[in-house]
Amino acid sequence: METKVQEQTKGIERTISPSKDTSCVLSDFLGNENTKKEMHEIYLQIVGGKIFKYAGVKPDKSFMFYGENGTGKTFGVKCIGGELAKEGIPTTIMNYEIGRFGTAYINLGSVIMQNFFDKGRKLIENKNSELKKVLYVFDEAEVLMGKRGNERNGHREDDKVLDTLMLNLQRISDSDEGEYLFFMTNKIDLIDEASIRSGRVDRKVKFEKPDFEARYILFQRAIQDINKRAIYSPIRKPDIEQLAKYSEGFNCVDCVEIPARAVKKRANEILMERNDKLIPSLYVNHKRLLDEVEKQKMVYLRTKKGRIGFLD
Repeated sequence: METKVQEQTKGIERTISPSKDTSCVLSDFLGNENTKKEMHEIYLQIVGGKIFKYAGVKPDKSFMFYGENGTGKTFGVKCIGGELAKEGIPTTIMNYEIGRFGTAYINLGSVIMQNFFDKGRKLIENKNSELKKVLYVFDEAEVLMGKRGNERNGHREDDKVLDTLMLNLQRISDSDEGEYLFFMTNKIDLIDEASIRSGRVDRKVKFEKPDFEARYILFQRAIQDINKRAIYSPIRKPDIEQLAKYSEGFNCVDCVEIPARAVKKRANEILMERNDKLIPSLYVNHKRLLDEVEKQKMVYLRTKKGRIGFLD
């Protein structure tokens, strides 16, 4: 019979084989110019370790990605992993899922956390393994690294898990092995400052909403992808420059979803007519795209926070 630790960590082995996925690389990362620059610098830190060692300093090995939903934090890590794969550097991304590997069992949370790190470390140290880089990813970092005094942090088990995380963070920082940690949060104000101070987390990167240029490319690619997948081009004569201009303040997910929403709405209208002969008229003009932009603006006005995305 499997132990509870085995139950919780089952499947990690399947996540640590070297990835050859190059569908997302650094050139695909779109967002604020400053954030794009940070992504490239992090990539160089990962591939340029020998230079730093030669110069007598340590490369950055731990990163905190923070910002609103839909600004590309998770996608950024995937792009770094894809860029490494493109350059022929065997890499894997290991995701620590809070809900799955959290503190469900008393006195086992820290064991599960340590087991998670051990699996990645052993492969890196195994001379027979082709794996060269492991990117550990912790989403919802505020759950693990919450401020002292919160109800969650009053639990001794949570403190054990955090201690285990901090010990591994220090080990990885001191090591020359190819292990890197990425923490992500939408709520950095809930994180204990001592957990992410300088000397623990090497670099903090703020993910901001895309600028005009990024929104332009996001709309352009989303429309091209839809037209490419369709039997014919359902989105016709879009004014992408106007879409990018009128969508200031939108996140990356909004720009990707708006063209799809416009097409789905038109498809629903035809379905309501129950007339297959109308299918050739399933196309979306620029006005329909602008209508969806206006609807999204109203969502922002109502919530004053913006909608929740799924690509962050």
